[in-house]
Amino acid sequence: MKEAVVIVHRHLLLLLSLLSLPVLSSPARATDPPPDPPTANRVVNIDTAAIAQKGKVDGSVDMRFLSGDENRTIGSISLRYGVLSHLEAGIRATTGLTRSFTAENGSVIRYGGRDTEIYAKYGLPDYHGARFALQGGLSFPATPAQHNTTGTFGAMGEISLFDRAVFYVNPRAVFLDSNSLVGVGIGTSVRICDRVHLIGDWTPIVSGRNTISTVDATRARGDVWGVAVRLTTSGGGWHYDLDLGYSNAIGSTTGTSLTPSLGGSSGFYFALRARP
Repeated sequence: MKEAVVIVHRHLLLLLSLLSLPVLSSPARATDPPPDPPTANRVVNIDTAAIAQKGKVDGSVDMRFLSGDENRTIGSISLRYGVLSHLEAGIRATTGLTRSFTAENGSVIRYGGRDTEIYAKYGLPDYHGARFALQGGLSFPATPAQHNTTGTFGAMGEISLFDRAVFYVNPRAVFLDSNSLVGVGIGTSVRICDRVHLIGDWTPIVSGRNTISTVDATRARGDVWGVAVRLTTSGGGWHYDLDLGYSNAIGSTTGTSLTPSLGGSSGFYFALRARP
């Protein structure tokens, strides 16, 4: 266990060093983006372009109560830190029981387990009112299907529309052995009143097989989606979001956010997010 922690720590330092080179090797630019306002870094299953405030830590937890063939309760936790005004480092993990399911042809499907991801996100300069960011990371899955360290990548963009809505896009990928997954997520947040938003996203998979057929236990492809009501409040110098919604995704890491529940299952979820 101690050796695994050391390996993760070394990987995180290497990742931060590589992504910081463009910043540390050149003088400050007049076009560097200002610190982000305290906006949420996630819709339901897709990431936004928001960067953690410099020198600040924030985090979130979520629980997914998936029914149907999946039949599991899955928890996720995320922490991120603002390294610079336009660079954050984060760690997030998803975990749930490992289970077995018998397909219609009699094959046994083993599914579940956990996934841990470390990442760095770099905020790009704003362009005509739109915000953009790039994210790279490493994933450490421990599931029946995957157990090798793999790379992750994401690009985020967002723009406000009509003063009440924000549109998001989040193409992302996890580079698995012989079955890399690539999805292009789109989402929106619509403000109903100052403290209530309707949020939702949908990620069609454009490459790879991200689930298993419950008919013959072969690899299959399924889209990922989620909808929720977001309630916001603040106090003591902190901002809080409470999401109450419904989704078919199994977690909040890049890999699990690209994975739908088994057999087209879905379920209720809640997420609590705190940021300074």
